[in-house]
Amino acid sequence: MATPARRPGGGEKRPRRFSLRGSAFHFHGVSPAVRSELTALLVACEGEVYRPEAVAAAANVFVLTDYWTDWALPPATRPLIAATPFWLREMLRLQRWLRPDAHAFFQPPSPPASESEQRIQFPMSFQDCEADGRDADGDVSMATATAKRYRLRLPWSPRFRFCQEVPFWPYFAAYLSQPMPNVRELTRVLKLITLTDPRRRLNCLEYAVLEVTSRLMDLIRPWLLLTLEEQTTFFRDVLPEMARLVLSMPLMFATAPWLLTPLEGDDIVAESAAAAAGSTTGKARVETQRCRFTKLETLALVCGCFFGIFPEQDIVQNASSELNPQRKVGRRGNTDDVIQFPFFTAVRMLSAPAGTGRLVVLKGQKLRCLLQYFLRVVPRAIADPTALSTEVIDFTRVGVHVPQAPDANTEPQELLQLLTLAPDTVETAAGEGQGETPTPPSMPLMSPARCVSDALIEELDQHVQIDFANKFAGGGVLNAGCVQEEIRFLLSPELLVACLVFAKLEPHEAFVIHGTERYCGYEGYGGSFAFAGDFEDTTHLVRLSDGALRRECVIVGIDATDYGSARVERQYTRGHVWRDLLKAYAGFAYPGAEAGGRCWPVATGNWGCGVFQGDRELKFLIQWLAASLRRREMVYVLFERDLDLQTKVDPLLALATSAKAREWDEQTAGLSRWLVRFLFGELTGMRGGQSVLTCAFRSLERALAAHCQQQTGEAQQETRPQPESVGEPQQASPSPKSPSRMEPPLPGLDESVAKRASLEKKPKELQQKTMQDYFASK
Repeated sequence: MATPARRPGGGEKRPRRFSLRGSAFHFHGVSPAVRSELTALLVACEGEVYRPEAVAAAANVFVLTDYWTDWALPPATRPLIAATPFWLREMLRLQRWLRPDAHAFFQPPSPPASESEQRIQFPMSFQDCEADGRDADGDVSMATATAKRYRLRLPWSPRFRFCQEVPFWPYFAAYLSQPMPNVRELTRVLKLITLTDPRRRLNCLEYAVLEVTSRLMDLIRPWLLLTLEEQTTFFRDVLPEMARLVLSMPLMFATAPWLLTPLEGDDIVAESAAAAAGSTTGKARVETQRCRFTKLETLALVCGCFFGIFPEQDIVQNASSELNPQRKVGRRGNTDDVIQFPFFTAVRMLSAPAGTGRLVVLKGQKLRCLLQYFLRVVPRAIADPTALSTEVIDFTRVGVHVPQAPDANTEPQELLQLLTLAPDTVETAAGEGQGETPTPPSMPLMSPARCVSDALIEELDQHVQIDFANKFAGGGVLNAGCVQEEIRFLLSPELLVACLVFAKLEPHEAFVIHGTERYCGYEGYGGSFAFAGDFEDTTHLVRLSDGALRRECVIVGIDATDYGSARVERQYTRGHVWRDLLKAYAGFAYPGAEAGGRCWPVATGNWGCGVFQGDRELKFLIQWLAASLRRREMVYVLFERDLDLQTKVDPLLALATSAKAREWDEQTAGLSRWLVRFLFGELTGMRGGQSVLTCAFRSLERALAAHCQQQTGEAQQETRPQPESVGEPQQASPSPKSPSRMEPPLPGLDESVAKRASLEKKPKELQQKTMQDYFASK
């Protein structure tokens, strides 16, 4: 610790006190309360309040201006310097002089260029929904009083502040009102809005707008990612309209939209589970939560994402009044009292570190897809905003709640019954049955399944298109990620709104986006991804009951478990199979994906089988069962590198669609009961290296053989003559059960009993290891 300096007489030298002597201060647009507070601070530091007759000797005159005031300095006989209360407080906090131009928030937002310009617009009925309670930083709550629902934190909210003092929106409005005729001016505005270091190059944005490259299909002719004509259109027409749309959002969203957070907390789930367990049905319950945006509102939100104006939406639950407002929660931490959301800003896509040329190219190609969306839709918003206000996009969160949590002792039969559709949840086609609803079988039948390699998931219309999602919607789409989910979001940038409204998915949840349009073609995958021109989407528009139009495109996001490193073996345990089955069931349960009473097929593929190291064969069986439980056909899309999987799938499907197998399934739902038994019984003892589909094929062969043997035995018993007792009246034989109600013991049950008995004779260590794996925690 430094020793204080001493005077010649031996006393300690006192630190010089910070003084504002020689400066005068004037107030403009500041509320009386703030003015009184600042006046007291000025007087304490020897500053003076501006009076023309009394401050002739003042060296400088500063005008402390409120942030929300469209100011213009009044005419004066001496120079006036505009500053903000934040500048004054920072000087007093640091006890040193700061230049007003040293920080963007030390000066008020620039005044309008003309008197007719009105930058900040608010509706008369605007309500700051954050004023009810406590927000993500601990000082505001957005929850309603009647339900666990939360509203969006808006960038134009007076409570969205820098250092809890400076509101962002007046500065955003000032920056977006400035002309941006070229990429240099656009870069300057983006840096001001996102508080990016002025020395940092937005090299990915420059690449997307200006780069001359060679097209893969034509290596001789140079090809601009954004042609000269497109550049002119973008900076002259599109970009100013994007800024205008952002500035009009307070009028678009007079009330903040709902966020789509987890449907139920653990306490509510426990209560509902107990109530369901006492009911007669005991079936899974599917719940949905939805918010709807028009196409014009969606465009405005994506424009806001491009400019990087939205605050984080993370919500701290049950925050105490002593919680530090500056406290920030880890974005990907396991914090139980925090509802986490993805990022909703394109700032991470705009630049890449020096020396990462491939990353610059990749992000530039991704930005080009986003620019294509703006080039297509913004002119439509200029020409006919009413048409864009008629078309809607639905964002839905789907959750599945089961009446009881399965454990290691739960029989496979019980697991199947939990997810079987109850009779009152089955919808039939209009006009069928003369108004009578047919009673479904007690157990579901296995739906048809097929593999295709001549189409992509996004190309299958009137299919539930599965997005192999991250638990945070969009994954790395707004950063460097570029695999299946990110590519799907880039082809239809309207999907980016999912990053704003969907909280992190729980294990029993999925998200659904219904009504987006595709605008881009592409080629490559991962690091080789490239924009490949415009795409004209021909998906049909359907008129809804309220008169709105919605495109028949349904995208469902289900997140997989990461089995990387040494955790690959866990995916074969009961707990993890159940988790994936419940997750797929939630994704396939979306009620809006149907036409004419017929459920749309599911278009899916190798879900979680890339870097997450999921087993392709296991994922095929789990998704097939989930699709069957929801009465949907499954279309399994394969790439060329995955065609070896089809050689294993085809024999199993051929066996499952044989006459004997279909008869068994129609009589007793035998196929679905067999598959559940295989996944939750026989599969438990499997380990990596074994072919799941080969084992499933052999298991189904044994099950069909046992079924045929059982039928032969029953037929022989029926044809055997029964002895008649003399003098005793004959008893009426019981009527045979209906085929749809016959549920004989599961084939293969004797085998499992024999296997368990054989385990008792094996060494103790082997038995313990097997039981440990069997009862592994979920």
